[in-house]
Amino acid sequence: MADRGGGPPPRGRGRGRGASRGNRGAQSAPLAVQLRQLDRLQEPEEMAVLRRLSGVALRIRSTFGPSGLLEREVGVSRAHALKAGYTAEGTTGVYWVSLVDAEDLLLEEKADEQKARRESRRGERLPAARAAVAVSDLTAEELRLLDMSQKEWGIFRARAGTPAAAAAAAPEGPN
Repeated sequence: MADRGGGPPPRGRGRGRGASRGNRGAQSAPLAVQLRQLDRLQEPEEMAVLRRLSGVALRIRSTFGPSGLLEREVGVSRAHALKAGYTAEGTTGVYWVSLVDAEDLLLEEKADEQKARRESRRGERLPAARAAVAVSDLTAEELRLLDMSQKEWGIFRARAGTPAAAAAAAPEGPN
């Protein structure tokens, strides 16, 4: 009589039970992660915008008409409104700017953070002769050293040897 399973019977305890052999590596995400993804899919679009602009946005205001979304504004602080070129008038602490202006503010904020990070790392990561040079005059390689994360910098410094050797390994740039 021929075996209907298409091959010899499984041997040993637990063989042939549970997941199929072709699916061993494929695992789904944990349930908590799946539920968070589901919550994000079900939340209003304004929450996604608020999360994306979290560096500058305090509130989101959407105006709808019969044809759908007419306007979306972002509530920002007085300092951000002035930076965007708005006259910050009003009695509340929230000033409304357009979505495009809020995105520009966020980009400016990130650029300012990067500039401050570069300034703070300049003395530690560059040779003394190059640390005094303005950030705008540094070479691409020197900027790459300043933009490294602390972990990347630690690995770079370890490969170069001592901190003094790492500074000496950094490019001197044009004199």
